[in-house]
Amino acid sequence: MFGKCQKDIRYSVRILIRLSLEEKPINSKAISELENISRKYAMKLLFYLKEANLVKTIRGKNGGYTLVKDPHEIYLIDITRTFKSNIEIVSCPKDCPNHNFCKARKFWKWLNKEVFKLLSSTSLKDIIDGNFKNYFSFQ
Repeated sequence: MFGKCQKDIRYSVRILIRLSLEEKPINSKAISELENISRKYAMKLLFYLKEANLVKTIRGKNGGYTLVKDPHEIYLIDITRTFKSNIEIVSCPKDCPNHNFCKARKFWKWLNKEVFKLLSSTSLKDIIDGNFKNYFSFQ
């Protein structure tokens, strides 16, 4: 997730939130204007989101894009997978000479698993409602 696709994921979340807040289909021009992104980029992201079966198009005068599922059924992991993004914060090379006894590797492996669980359990609705704040407790 922290690689090349980070921007695509960020903007896709914004687009999906926009679609979930609209009561009717919204076209790519309106999406790009409302989200302050280029229409070309919005259309690229919408193409990938449609391929991932997260959005669908409605044809006609009042057509546009709409969500395929309810926001509580769309998870961040679904969006991340749309872009085939590596969700690891740190990935250790398999050919590392310290692979078998590295203490840091165990931590990174645990952290990556926690990120995966977080993305798998956080829905678009959670983000819209602000329900993600209770996932972390810092002392």
